[in-house]
Amino acid sequence: MSKKKNRKNHNSYLLDSFLYKASPELDIAGFEFSVSRLILIIIGCILVVPTIFLYMHLTFSSLLRIAAFIVFIIMPAYNYYVNVIHSRYLSESLFIIISSLLCVILKKFIDADIILLSFDILKLTESFLSRRQSDNTMSVLDLLPDDAYILNEGNLDRIKPSRIKKGDILGINVGDIIPADGIVIDGFSTVDYSNITKSSTNIAVVCGSKVYSGGINSSKPLVIKANCDYSDGVCQKIFDFCDDSLNRKTKQGSIVYKVLQFYVPSLLIVCLIAGIFSPLISHNWSESTKTVIMLLLLLCPYSIYSYIYYATVCTIGKIFLKGAVIKSGTVINDLYHASTFICNKTSTLTESEYDIEDVFPVGITINNLLSLVTKVESVSKHPIAKALRSYCGVEELEIPDGMTAKEIPGRGIIADISGNEILVGNSNFLFEYCVETQGSDKQGTVIHVAFNRKYCGYIVFTNKIRNNTSDSIEKIRFSGIKNMALLSCDQTSIVRSYANSLGFTVTKGEMKPEDKISVTDYFMENKSGNNTIIYIGNGTDELHASTHADISVATDSLLNNEAMNFADISILSAGIDAFPEILSAANKFKLSTYISLTLIISVKILVLILTLINSCHIILSAIIMAFASLASYCLTTFLIKLDN
Repeated sequence: MSKKKNRKNHNSYLLDSFLYKASPELDIAGFEFSVSRLILIIIGCILVVPTIFLYMHLTFSSLLRIAAFIVFIIMPAYNYYVNVIHSRYLSESLFIIISSLLCVILKKFIDADIILLSFDILKLTESFLSRRQSDNTMSVLDLLPDDAYILNEGNLDRIKPSRIKKGDILGINVGDIIPADGIVIDGFSTVDYSNITKSSTNIAVVCGSKVYSGGINSSKPLVIKANCDYSDGVCQKIFDFCDDSLNRKTKQGSIVYKVLQFYVPSLLIVCLIAGIFSPLISHNWSESTKTVIMLLLLLCPYSIYSYIYYATVCTIGKIFLKGAVIKSGTVINDLYHASTFICNKTSTLTESEYDIEDVFPVGITINNLLSLVTKVESVSKHPIAKALRSYCGVEELEIPDGMTAKEIPGRGIIADISGNEILVGNSNFLFEYCVETQGSDKQGTVIHVAFNRKYCGYIVFTNKIRNNTSDSIEKIRFSGIKNMALLSCDQTSIVRSYANSLGFTVTKGEMKPEDKISVTDYFMENKSGNNTIIYIGNGTDELHASTHADISVATDSLLNNEAMNFADISILSAGIDAFPEILSAANKFKLSTYISLTLIISVKILVLILTLINSCHIILSAIIMAFASLASYCLTTFLIKLDN
C-alpha cells in the first residue's frame, strides 16, 4: 500500500512539473492547488450564501460578504503572485482582482464575491480537466518500474531504475516491468509490449534478443545487459516526447498567445482611459466605475489561451492512448491540412515476415542456389534473411570466412567469397552489372542471383497484407486525403497489384531510396496553399525520404529507436491501424477549437449588446462569461473523446 502511495506521489510530482513546463503562460497555481481552491470555494459559499437567501442585519450581512470576499480572492491573488514571480505581469488574475476591488469600492460586495466565485469555479474546472486529460498522456509513467535488480558479485541488489547505466547486468523476474533497454544474456521468455503499443504485442526472446523498457516479462526469468543508460530507454524517450509535444504550441495557440501579448495591455489602457474620462463626461463616478468593471469582465480573455492548451492536451492524450507518440503540437494542425499520403509498402502495409513461394534455379541445383543466397543474405537484417533462416531450418545464417559484402538499400547485395563475385538483388540491380534476368509469372518479391556475372536463377518471396490495412486506407481516404501514393523497391507489376486492391492513386515500383526522396520532393513542390504531405514508412531507409515531407510517420517504432528519434509521429505498433485515429483526433481538435472560440466570442458580443442597452448586470455578466468558458471545455472533452 505504501509502495503504491509513493508511486502515486512520484507520478503526481512529475505531472505537476510536466504541466508547468508544458504551458508556463497558464495560472500555474490552478494546477498545484486545486484542492485548496475547492476548500476556499466551499468556505466562501458558506459565508456568502446565507446573506442572499436569509434575512439578517445589514452590518452582519456586509461583514459576512467581506469575509467571503477575502476568502475568494486568496487564490486569484496567489495566482497573480506566482505569475509576477515568472515575469508575467498581465494575466487573467489581474483583471479579476481589479474588477472585484472596484466592486468593493462601490460597496457592491455580493458582486465582487460572484465575480471571484465564477473565476475560481472556472479555474478549478480547468485544473481538474487538464490534469485528467494529462493523465492519459502521462500514463507512460505506469510503464516505469519502481525498482530494478542489478547483478552484483552473484547477488541481486535492488536499486532505483534511474541509476541504471549502460553495461549493467539486470535480473528480470516473471511479471516484472523491464526497467531499461538491453540484450538478453541468459534465459528465454515472452515479453508483452501491449501496455506500450496499445495492441497485442507479444515477442518471444532468447539469448541475444533485444528487449525494451516498459515491456512485461511474461513467462520465465531473464538476465539482460543494459545496452544504454536508463535515460536513453524507450519509455523515457516516450515521456520526453510527450513533454516536448506540449512545449511547442499549436498554430492556434501561437496566434492566440501573440494576440494576447498586445491585447491585454491595450485592454488595460482602454479601461484606464474610460475610468479617467468617463466621470468627466457623465459626472457620475459610480456609473463610470461600473462601465470599467463591465469592460474588464467583457474583454477579459477568460482562459482562451488555457483552452487552446487544454484542447492540445486532450488530442495528444487521445493519440497516445491509440499507441502513438506525437512530438509537437504543431503537427496536429498540419495533419488537418493533409492532402497527400505517401506510403512505403514493405512492412508498413504488409507483414514483416516473408515466405518462400518458389525457387527457380538456372544451370545449378536448388540447394546450390539457396546456398549462394543464404551466404550473401547472412550480412543482411532484411526480413528476407529471416525467411531464409526459417526455410533452411536454422536460427542464424553463418557468415562465410573471408567474405566481404556491401548491401545497397532497396537494390541488393554484392559479395565476394574467395575471389568469386555473387550478386543478389532485384532485376534492376543485376542489370547494372550487365546480367540479364528471367521474369516470373508469380506474384511476390523476386530476388535474382548471379555468380561471377552468370545468371543462376531467382527466388520468389511473398508477404501478406496486414489485417485491417484495407479498412485503415479507406478511413484515411474518407478523412479527405485524395492523393495516395504507394512506393516500393519491388517490381512495378507487384506494387501495382497491391495498389489496385487498396485504392492507391499513384504507384511507383523498383525504387531506390533516393528515388523515394525524389517522389516526395515532387509532391512537396507541387502542393498548394496550406496543404501538407505525409510520408509513412517502416525502417531506417524510409527516414531519409520521410524527412523531406511535412509530416514523417514511422510505424513499428518501438523496435526502431532511430525511427522514433527522427519521425514527427511514432506509431509504436506494426502497421497503420492507429493512423486513421490520429487523423480523426487532429480533425476533432480543429473542429472543437473553431466551435468553442466561436461560442466564447458570440457570448461576448451578446453581453456587449446587453450592456449597451443597460440590460446586463455585473453579476450576470460574470456568470455568463464563466459558464461560456466552462461550456467550451466540456464541448472539447466530448468531441475529442468521442470515438468514430
